[in-house]
Amino acid sequence: MAMIKYLPYLFTIATFCLDMSAAKVVIDDITYETLSVKDKTATVYVENGSKAQLVSAHILESVEIDGEQYTITTIKESGFRNCGKLKDIVLPPSLKIIEGGAFISCPEITEIVFPDKLEKIGLNAFSFCSGISEIVIPDNCHVIEGHAFSACYSLKSIRLPREMESLSFGLFGLCSALEKIEMPTSLKTIESSAFAWCNTLGEITIPQDTENIQDGAFIGCVSLTTFNVDENNPYYCSQDGMLLSKDKSTLFSYTIGYKFKVPEYVSVIKNEAFSYSTLYEITLPPTVKKLGCTTFSDCEKLCYIYCESLTPPEVIGREWFFIIDSGELPSKATVYVPAESLQLYEETYGWRNTRLRPKKGLGVDEIHSSNSGAYLTVYTLDGTLILTTTERRQIQSLPKGIYIVRSGDKTEKIIL
Repeated sequence: MAMIKYLPYLFTIATFCLDMSAAKVVIDDITYETLSVKDKTATVYVENGSKAQLVSAHILESVEIDGEQYTITTIKESGFRNCGKLKDIVLPPSLKIIEGGAFISCPEITEIVFPDKLEKIGLNAFSFCSGISEIVIPDNCHVIEGHAFSACYSLKSIRLPREMESLSFGLFGLCSALEKIEMPTSLKTIESSAFAWCNTLGEITIPQDTENIQDGAFIGCVSLTTFNVDENNPYYCSQDGMLLSKDKSTLFSYTIGYKFKVPEYVSVIKNEAFSYSTLYEITLPPTVKKLGCTTFSDCEKLCYIYCESLTPPEVIGREWFFIIDSGELPSKATVYVPAESLQLYEETYGWRNTRLRPKKGLGVDEIHSSNSGAYLTVYTLDGTLILTTTERRQIQSLPKGIYIVRSGDKTEKIIL
C-alpha cells in the first residue's frame, strides 16, 4: 500500500531524470542539447574549448538529436560567455529564452536582432557587450532581468517592449554612451541603479503610470538635466532639474549643478539624491526634516553643507552615514549649523561624527535690512515655516515668542 501511495512521486522523479539525461549534437562548434524530451525542445551553447576561436554563430531553428527533431527555444546560462572573438550572431525565430550571462563579455558583437517570440532575457545576459550600439527588444518580451545590458559602453539607443512594466536593477548601468531611450507608457517601476552612471543621458521621460522609482535609479547620471514627467502622473513631477514627488515635498534626484539650495517646499531628501554629483556647496533649509543615509555618498567635490534648521534633520539609515572617510561624505566636507544648535547636532544620530562648525549670523534681537519690501520668511525655532510676506508689520501680529527671519541673504532671530 505504501508503494502505491508514492507511485505518482516516483513517476515524477523518473520523468525528471529522463529529461536530465540530455543528449547533444555539435554543429559548427555550437552544441545543441535536449532540454525537454517531452516537448522536443533544445538549448544551445558553446563548449569551453571552442569559445576562444568562435567568430560567427548562426544558431539553427531546429536540429536532429538521436533521430528526433528538436526546436531551439533557449540559449543556455553562460552559453556564449567570454566568446571574445564572436562578431556575428544570428538567433533563431523559435527562440524564447536567453538565460543569465548567455553573452556576457562578448565585446566584438556589434549588432543583435531579437526574434519576435522572445519572452525573457536573463540576468547579465549581455553585460560587457561593449560593441553593441542599438537595441530593439520585441513586444513579446516581458521579462528582462537585472544588469541584462549593463556595461554596454557603446549603447546609444534602446527601444523597450510597449507593455513592459518594470526596469530591473542595474539594467542599463554603466551604459556611458546612452543618449536616448523610449520608455513604454505601461512602465510602473524603475528599480535601483537602472540607469546608474549613464554619463551622457541628458533627459528621460517618466510616463503617466510610473508609480515607483527606487532610490538611486539615476545615480551618477551627471548630464541628466531634464525629467519629462507626464503631467497626468499622480506620483511624480519635475522642476529645475529635480525629480520630485507630486506635491514636491520629496526630492528623489538632482545630479547637476555646482552650488545648490534645496527649495523650501522640500521636506524629505531620498537616498542617493545627490550621489556622484558635481556639487561643491549645498544649503538645506529648515523645511528639510528627513534625509537618507546615502544622500551625499561619493560627492567627491562637496566641501560645504549649510544646514539651517535649528533641529537636526532626521537621518534615515545606518549610524555611519556622515562619518568622515567612510565613503559617504568626502573628508574635506564641512557641515555648518546654527551656532545655538551646535551641541544638539553633536549629540544627534547621523550628524555627531561630521566636521561640524557653527554658522554665524544668528542670535540678534532684531532685523537689520535696508531693502524696503524685501521678501521675508519666518520660522519657529524648530524650523517650521509659518509666514511668508513682504509686509514687515505682519510679523508683529504673530504670537509672542522667538522666531527666525530670513531677509534676502540675512538670517536673524527676533523676539516678540
